[in-house]
This record gives sequence, structure tokens and C-alpha cells, in this order.
Amino acid sequence: NTNTAHIAYVDPQQIPRPFRSWCLGLKKEANMFGACAGGYSSNPKVSNESLKEALQSSITDNPQLSFVGKSNYDESLDVLAEAFIDDPLMTWTAGLDDFDLDYEARRERQLELNRILLDWQNRPVFAREKGVGVGVRVASSDYEEEEYLAGAISMVPGQYNTRSNLNKFLNLIFIGAPPFFTKEKVKYGHGADKRLFECSKIVVDLKHKWMADTDSNYVYIAAFGVLPNDQGKGLGSMLMRAVLKATDSLNVPVCLGTQSKDNMLMYQHFGFETMEVHEAEVEGTSTKLSVYWMIRSPLGNGPGTAID
Repeated sequence: NTNTAHIAYVDPQQIPRPFRSWCLGLKKEANMFGACAGGYSSNPKVSNESLKEALQSSITDNPQLSFVGKSNYDESLDVLAEAFIDDPLMTWTAGLDDFDLDYEARRERQLELNRILLDWQNRPVFAREKGVGVGVRVASSDYEEEEYLAGAISMVPGQYNTRSNLNKFLNLIFIGAPPFFTKEKVKYGHGADKRLFECSKIVVDLKHKWMADTDSNYVYIAAFGVLPNDQGKGLGSMLMRAVLKATDSLNVPVCLGTQSKDNMLMYQHFGFETMEVHEAEVEGTSTKLSVYWMIRSPLGNGPGTAID
């Protein structure tokens, strides 16, 4: 199954043209192993420091943007948890359709799960500096608060491993085990633990398949979200354009996985290519989850191809 196996060879003609052209343009003699072997090695490897430096001009020019990290991690986590309240990945994993819950009870339970799972994903990025976070603030109508964080994005340079055993150990200490592995598992649908494992494995496998031969020289978007009440105001675009301006200046690709077709189409608007679609399924679960793996070449070559 090439959706999950770590393949050794990819036919160049199977790789979307803009991504392929960019790889070959960097190193004409490159052989097409994995995504595009050696095509990235001519660039200095992107790091937290170089990514922050590349982002600095956008943050300086726009007072709404700022770096987020240890000092405001809890605030960032709350924003992402709210932003993912209707996310297909989170709702599929939770399996709350198995329960007869009213709107508020369902929302509270989903939000609790979102916060824990996003904490596991992003604590290494924001709190342990295995990546870079940027947030966008807006003016508040509450006279007691001048402004609040309305959106955030977390990015991981390819050379950093947020899933190391050390990070897992520290997450267990500071966060605790996901609820599916505790007595809290009764609050979520049957097979939630298997769905969580399957989703995590798919993302790891797709990243390995498409990015393994980039010399770890890329930026992975781990999480990106705007509060539901602030969506549609251009805040997400503000964050994404700052990130892509930075990665263009560093001449490195950006990759991400999304489980929403609407989000896939939005990312294509920013020049991302849909490289692969994987249908996640777990025995005992009647519904499947589509996982769209996407890559954007530097300078946004090509709009991508929409999927009907």
C-alpha cells in the first residue's frame, strides 16, 4: 500500500509539475528518489533562528502579528482548541456520534479532547522550542481587555523531531496520557484510541514518503487555526502570507496534512499542491477520514489541482 509504505522510488512524472520543476531546477542532476533526492541540499538547512529571522519583517510591518511561545502558550492552545472544534480529524477521532449529547455537552467534551491532543502536538513547538509559533491579535470589544489572540500557527523546521521519546516522556509528565488510555475513555466513541493511532501514523508516513529525501530542509505546518467567531476576516490569510513570505525567502518548501476538502481548496489558493489523498479507516468504525497531503514549492509555483 503506497499510501502508508515508505517507498524507495517515485516516477518523476507522478509528481505534480511545479514541485518537480522546482526540485530539478535546484539540482539538475538529481535522481528522483522519494520526493526529489538532493534537490534541497543546495540551501542552508532551515532552523528556528533562520525561520524567525525570515518572519521578522512581516511581524515588524504588521502590529497584529507576533511570535508566540512559552510565555503565552496556554492562550495559544486555547485558541487552537476552539479553532478545531469542528475539524474532521478531531470529530472523527472523538466518535461522539455514539452518544446522545446535547449541543453544549458535546461541545465541552470535544473541546476538552482538542486541548489535550493539540497540547501533545504543540507543546514541543511552543514550550520546548522545537519549532516557531506566530499569532494574530485583534481589538477586543470588552473594555477590560484591549486585544486578544484570535489565531495561531505552529511550524516545525524539518530538522527537528517533535515525536522523539524525550518529547513523549515530557508530554506524559506535563500533560498526561490521552483520555483514550485512561478511565476517561468511556467519554469517547468505541475505537477512538485506534483512530488516533491511525491518524498519527498516516501523517508520519506521508511526511516520510514525500519529504524524506529533502535533507530535512523544509517547514512543516503542525497546526493552523483561527477562532470560529473571527474566521472570514482575513486573519488566517494574514498568518499564512507571513509564513509563505518567510519560506519563499529561505527557498524551502512547506508541507502540511489536512482532513478537510474545504481547507485543501483554501491551501491550493496559496499555491499548495495536493500530492496524495489517503482514506483512513479503522476496523469497527463505519466512517472514513480523508487525509490530504500538500506541499508548496518556494515562490508558490502552481495553483495545485482541485479534487472533485
